Amino acid sequence: MTALVKTFTTILIAATAIIVAPSAANAQQQNAAEQAKPKPKAEFLPTTQTSRIKDIVTFENHHVNKLMGYGVVIGLNGTGDTFRNVPFGELSMASMLERLGVNIKGEEMKPRNVAFVIVTADLPPFSNKGSALDVTISSIGDASDLKGGELVATTLIGADGQAYALAQGALTVGGFTVKGDDGGSITQGVPTNGTLTNGAIIVAENDFELAEMRSMKISLNNPDLTTARRIESAINKRLGNNLARATDLATVMMIRPVGYPMQMVDLLAEIENLRVVPDNKAVITINERTGTITMSQDVRISMVTVAQANLFIKVENTQQQGQGGQGGVNAGAGGVAQGGQAGPVITDSALDFDDGKNKRFHKLGNFVTLDDLIKQLHALELGPRDIISVIQDLKKNGAIQAEIRTM
Repeated sequence: MTALVKTFTTILIAATAIIVAPSAANAQQQNAAEQAKPKPKAEFLPTTQTSRIKDIVTFENHHVNKLMGYGVVIGLNGTGDTFRNVPFGELSMASMLERLGVNIKGEEMKPRNVAFVIVTADLPPFSNKGSALDVTISSIGDASDLKGGELVATTLIGADGQAYALAQGALTVGGFTVKGDDGGSITQGVPTNGTLTNGAIIVAENDFELAEMRSMKISLNNPDLTTARRIESAINKRLGNNLARATDLATVMMIRPVGYPMQMVDLLAEIENLRVVPDNKAVITINERTGTITMSQDVRISMVTVAQANLFIKVENTQQQGQGGQGGVNAGAGGVAQGGQAGPVITDSALDFDDGKNKRFHKLGNFVTLDDLIKQLHALELGPRDIISVIQDLKKNGAIQAEIRTM
């Protein structure tokens, strides 16, 4: 009986192995087939090189509106305007008092606790009635200090002449003036300029319906045709239907077709966080007053030789044929690599310095940039004006392909 059980168990194990073996073989074949399938290439853009669309453009009617008003600050401690030097002040004061029911015609006014000011504020897009705005108050007369003053209700109007906000409140002044017994004074900051945090209330809205718009103009903050095309491509890749089209280097038009399921609000929410790589032209900004030099990107230097006083600078570019695809040995410039395939042309650059004081420098690399040059000029202890002079000479000789802006 025991032998019979053992025999049955052996037969059962063998049968199970026969069933499992093909299943394992099939699984291995399926895994091999999956691995053999071409995998889609992942598109990756380094975050450090990309920007969100909403950070580099302005959407139509998404701009800030400037508001301005003419007002009066009262309650000053003898530091206000003198009507002798501010003739329009007396007329303004008389007009304001007349609106309040006070008739002062024929009376002479000599207050020193009043200052006439310009009030400014920024009205954000899509602001609602009742929202608060920060305002800035600046004296336009000969007031010496606005500290302790309060702005009387002032209407703030836009470029279209319409009133959008009303400002009023006690000023916050950062600067101050202290007068001594000998008639001298010390001024810290700007005492004739103040602010009102949440000091204005919006009383009118800008009539603009975003949801039902059929088209949207997208304006680049830094116009560039390449960037405009990249924005167009990113939007169309995300939304399809060729909804976006770059019309010039500063504008991308986005159309919402009739019957399209998404409203303009939804479209903007979809595209504003898309990332693109901005492409701006090379710019060198030189501040001759402070000696500051800024560059927008790596600016390459072409072949050039500069001799200035005891300083000698030489940039050389040489080309040679790289190795071919068969792993052969480089046959030299203009040659053919082993295996009959020409390798890529490789450009090497050399940067040489000699300041005549036993300070020398030699660098080899794929290319020489203006950043390399400036670093070595600093190492040679050249002053800012000398470095600026070298950069300007390089530009005059066509060795720098970048725009130079002098401040």
